Amino acid sequence: MPITNMNEMFNDAKKGRYSVGAFNIFNHLTALAVVRAAESLNAPVIIQTSMGTVKYYGINETMRWLKPLCENSSANIVINLDHCTDESFAYECIDAGWTCIMFDGSHYPLEQNIEITRRIVKYAHNKGAFVEGEVGVIKGIEEEIISDDESLAKFEDIQKFIVETGVDSIAPSVGTAHGIYKGVPEINYKLIDRITSELDCPLVIHGGSGLSLQTYKKFVDSGVSKINISTNIKDAYMGFFVENHSVQNPLELDKELTNRIVNVVKSSILTFSSRKE
Repeated sequence: MPITNMNEMFNDAKKGRYSVGAFNIFNHLTALAVVRAAESLNAPVIIQTSMGTVKYYGINETMRWLKPLCENSSANIVINLDHCTDESFAYECIDAGWTCIMFDGSHYPLEQNIEITRRIVKYAHNKGAFVEGEVGVIKGIEEEIISDDESLAKFEDIQKFIVETGVDSIAPSVGTAHGIYKGVPEINYKLIDRITSELDCPLVIHGGSGLSLQTYKKFVDSGVSKINISTNIKDAYMGFFVENHSVQNPLELDKELTNRIVNVVKSSILTFSSRKE
């Protein structure tokens, strides 16, 4: 089916009382696994590509294999460019067919972040695409995005950012981190609850891999619209090759690896599937 409208996807999630899983892929095999997992559960998903992945394959080449894979699926799918830090690159990806851009201007002062994000929002909306913005600095490593420091977002800054940019969703720093957690993160659930109850803008959680089931359920119960999963997929992918290094049949490896990624994605989708009554 056609690539899904992001706003419709989030509206359906709100009505259905679930969070949408957003999964970072880095080749055709991982993208195929996400699509198959979504189809098997009749669930909506967001497929995310990093700037690094897109630069490696090329903008047009990436979309040549990604778009048909999504459009030929029975699942509702959005294609998102994750953590884009380059304004020009964002425009190129919108023109090539990305239906959502996550622009990460968190390394800029707030006013500059607002200014650049506002321009991208205007461009994207004119093309029928959507924009996710970030406020505060999320700690950790997400490919070329590296931050040793964390700057938790302030509610007033988040509110100002949403109003002045017109973003379609917001990813504030609330205490989660990219990559592998060392210890239990201190998550600001009060801020999450305030955003979802007072601001009319879907809330996105970055750094979703490796959290406890209880944490995921708190996110879902709070009305979080989107939860990002990246490290879990990378770990499953790399771990598979370590465990099966002696297997000589590439197609056999690909089949089993795809099934492993499918199971990782399905587990997340089911975890994010409903809120408590």
